[in-house]
Amino acid sequence: MGTPEKQFIIETVGSGVALLDYDNDGWLDIYLVNGSTYDAESGKTTPPHAALFHNNHASGHYALGMSFSALQHTQEAAVEFERSISLLPAQTESYFRLGLLRLDAKDLDPAEGHFRHVLSRDPKHAGALAALGRVELERRQYGEAATLLQSAVTSNSSLREAHYYLGLTYARMGRKAESDQQLQIAAGLDQEEAAKQRTVFTILDTGQSNAPGSDETLPPEK
Repeated sequence: MGTPEKQFIIETVGSGVALLDYDNDGWLDIYLVNGSTYDAESGKTTPPHAALFHNNHASGHYALGMSFSALQHTQEAAVEFERSISLLPAQTESYFRLGLLRLDAKDLDPAEGHFRHVLSRDPKHAGALAALGRVELERRQYGEAATLLQSAVTSNSSLREAHYYLGLTYARMGRKAESDQQLQIAAGLDQEEAAKQRTVFTILDTGQSNAPGSDETLPPEK
């Protein structure tokens, strides 16, 4: 307890936090226990209250699904994206990610359904357009694939996957010059992304080397 002026420090330890499955849904929830103040104890103000936070936010399940995807735990990722959809059906991104998981597994019909659902809500979703183009490429429907991938490029000209698969589609159609052009663009975007990553690592390395305790702060050996 204390006052805003901090004239008294009676408790130096926080009130506490509990991690528990409060609603028995298989996921940990968070319960924060609060303390109080002299004014609250004397009835002058409303006392602070404890707070329960349920682990039921669509964005949290989406983020967890992305983490599982990065670890290549596809089944766990799919479960999290489905949980996210159940909590927020109006979204697009969990549908899109589920579609990519199905596409990578060559499960084309469910993948197409997810991508078309995304496009019904966002017709210019470049990722969904490119992914649906990949579906048609797998089906050897090259004309339809080219149309979808061209739309993806128009929607987002920096989407490397759209250029790459459009290049592959043109190659299957015998349009070599256009294929080479798109593959060169994709390679250029790859190089730009690699350069950005190198810049980030350089900044991190510089910060690390200048940090207290790093080798550069040590005196020279005698």
